[in-house]
Amino acid sequence: MMTASRQYGIQYLRLRHLFQGMTTSDSFTQLPPPNSREQVPAKVYDPWLKRYAETINPKSAARLLGVKYEVFIKLRDAGWVKPFVSVEGTVDRYDADELQRLLDHVFQNATPVADLEADQISFLASPMHCRCDSLDVLRLVCEGQLRTVLRRVGKSGLSGLCISKMEVLDALEGPPLNGFTKEQLRWKWRVSSSTVTYLVNSGFVSARRTRHPRNRKFLSLVHKDEVQRFEKKYKTLGCLSAEHEMQPIKLAAKLTDLKVKPINLPKGLSRVYRRSDIDGVL
Repeated sequence: MMTASRQYGIQYLRLRHLFQGMTTSDSFTQLPPPNSREQVPAKVYDPWLKRYAETINPKSAARLLGVKYEVFIKLRDAGWVKPFVSVEGTVDRYDADELQRLLDHVFQNATPVADLEADQISFLASPMHCRCDSLDVLRLVCEGQLRTVLRRVGKSGLSGLCISKMEVLDALEGPPLNGFTKEQLRWKWRVSSSTVTYLVNSGFVSARRTRHPRNRKFLSLVHKDEVQRFEKKYKTLGCLSAEHEMQPIKLAAKLTDLKVKPINLPKGLSRVYRRSDIDGVL
């Protein structure tokens, strides 16, 4: 072991931990494990140790790729980068040439630019701008699904990768929404936005959180069946006003004279009536 440490310029303690891990680990099957005296056959290990001596640790690998360590871990977990050797009890080591080949693949069709236009964003900023996973954007780039792939001059690694925000949104756009947003219900029921929010939060209608198919922002969506269920039981003053072509204030006064009361909602919200109370009255 001391001979190998000197010959390949590998720290003795790191090499010892590596050999010990290779002896006890079932996951390392590339080479025969060291013997009880922590010795290995030179002819078999020589090419491998030469490559190992040139490997880098995860933080250095992240710097080479031009990403934060957290992003590098995501790339590793998703299989975009694989360690040259991974043995329990030691720090994973990465082949710099393999990492460079990944960068070459990503940038193979990239156009060098000095500055970005209005629609163009950094790959690392895509989760914030497009509400998506950066790995999905990397996949789109490598699969050739984006027309605009740029390499920012002066930036290293993936920090220099830039794309078109609109192209990413187009590529990741999901199926149309099956239901109504709160804003759509506000216009449909002719009520205030705070009224819709109260009706949803109070359980008059059920909503689920989902992402907008294009801008990827989270929103509350009320299914069409829930809307129909609500409309069979209730009717808003705004809808009644439009149906009977009367000003809301006059119609509310008329309903009050007819002893028809709205459901009990907090002060300041739009009026909502039970259909059973107004059927046959108006």
